[in-house]
Amino acid sequence: EQLEHDRTEAFIKTGTIHLLAISGLHIGILVGLLFVLLRFAAIPRGLLLLAIAFLTVFYALLTDARPPVMRATVLVVVLCGAMQLARQINPLNALAFAALIVLSWNPSNLFRVGSQLSFLAVATLISIEPIYQKIRHRQRDPLQQLIDRSRFWPVRMLRSAWQWFWQLTCAGLAIFLVALPLVMYHFHLFTPIGVILTPLLYFPLAFALASGLGILLTGWIAPPLAQLFAKVCDANLGVLEWAVSSASHLPGSYAYMAGPPLWWIVVFYAGLAFWMLLPRYRIKRIKPPRAAALLSLWVVVAVISGKHPQQPN
Repeated sequence: EQLEHDRTEAFIKTGTIHLLAISGLHIGILVGLLFVLLRFAAIPRGLLLLAIAFLTVFYALLTDARPPVMRATVLVVVLCGAMQLARQINPLNALAFAALIVLSWNPSNLFRVGSQLSFLAVATLISIEPIYQKIRHRQRDPLQQLIDRSRFWPVRMLRSAWQWFWQLTCAGLAIFLVALPLVMYHFHLFTPIGVILTPLLYFPLAFALASGLGILLTGWIAPPLAQLFAKVCDANLGVLEWAVSSASHLPGSYAYMAGPPLWWIVVFYAGLAFWMLLPRYRIKRIKPPRAAALLSLWVVVAVISGKHPQQPN
């Protein structure tokens, strides 16, 4: 919020503003870093999970406990509790519990677009998880695994990096398509470049967050070490800003468009919720090509019924 509009405009245009705003993505990176750091400390499992849950809650309060951060924090605490009790989590129940906590904290969060996009993104990831598991199951062929292990190690690293990038891109594309009507309704922006840009900037973002955490932990103990962390953080933030600014000047990276009407959005997301929450009532006879045609027809309805600026007489 304290950055100038000129510096954040490129992030808004490219659909990567979530890289700057503290959100569930940052909580996920933070928790991953804490898992790695605390495991090296040889801490008992129960104390490790308790420390991660406590530090995540502390970080959420430090960042003003905004709805996306609270949602991610609740999910992390639930995950730590389930790992300690050796219980399996129902992702939708955990997400619903997080929604209850967020709404109990401030009921007006229900009408904030940030809260809506945050929960919508996680619900999308939950819905595509079975597809991802099917793909992983197909990739576990013993013969294919033996072939992969026999390759030269740089080839294995490149293949792993490509699979990681491809999986992140597909997940980002799914979130982008599901959230697009809501984004266009509120911001009138179409930002396809963000789907590719976000996975590419994942590591600079992680390094910036990790070094920022290092500044917080060492600034009062070892100022020279904190200065080193500050330089690393500054360099990675510079990479983020340069990459986003350069991408915003690419042709077709973004476009301003009229958003769909409110009734269209209500019907669209009600249909998605029905498909996700009530799988037994899905119409299984509709084949993918026919489903894509029906969805395309519904998009045409949104384009025709959307508000367009009138030309002056």
